[in-house]
Amino acid sequence: MSKKNLRNSSYVSFSLYPNKNVSVISTTYYQPILENFNDYRISNQSSLRVGMFKNISLKVSYTFTYDTFPAVGTPSSQYDFSTGLSYSFD
Repeated sequence: MSKKNLRNSSYVSFSLYPNKNVSVISTTYYQPILENFNDYRISNQSSLRVGMFKNISLKVSYTFTYDTFPAVGTPSSQYDFSTGLSYSFD
């Protein structure tokens, strides 16, 4: 059985740069089914980057997703937290 749903996709995003070595970026999406606003998804992607040395930064990222009616066997809420180093070629 196949079912087609039309979803809206709206988002709000912000970026903060308190100084040249720090950045905070976050985007949140809201995706309801147009025929049933009780069936929606929300997701957020956020990151913090802190410059450590000339071209090396520490990056901390967080991703969260929520679906009111997830696929069978899938939890309604999922998240991911990661840290790492990044190198910039500038």
